Amino acid sequence: MEFEFEAREGYLYLKAGGGFDLASARGGIQKIFALCREHGLVKVLIDARGLDDMVTISQRHELATYLSDLRDSPVRLAVLVPTQLMYTKMLEDTALNRGTPVRTTDSVADACVWLGVPNIGPWVPIRTGGSSP
Repeated sequence: MEFEFEAREGYLYLKAGGGFDLASARGGIQKIFALCREHGLVKVLIDARGLDDMVTISQRHELATYLSDLRDSPVRLAVLVPTQLMYTKMLEDTALNRGTPVRTTDSVADACVWLGVPNIGPWVPIRTGGSSP
């Protein structure tokens, strides 16, 4: 799993690509919160459209629980996923049930409007050899 992090004006942008790995995803979540603290950000846009693998329902539940357990500030997250992964809202529902505002969507416009950030524009695939958390 590869990650690119960028602190933008008013939010943290994370692009994830490659094969899904639960341990790497947890590391990415840890880094999200560390960067939000470091830059004083409370909005996060996770662009997961570059993931090669399916994320199972149980993995989504586990990620949402982990995300909610680590959240120590009023961080709000939007997760962009490929249309074929929009068959369930398990991550969103689990996080919301634990008090963490998360929106899962396949629409860039929806994610940006929900976060209140500028539209991120067209998607560019993650480069090979990106950094891990």
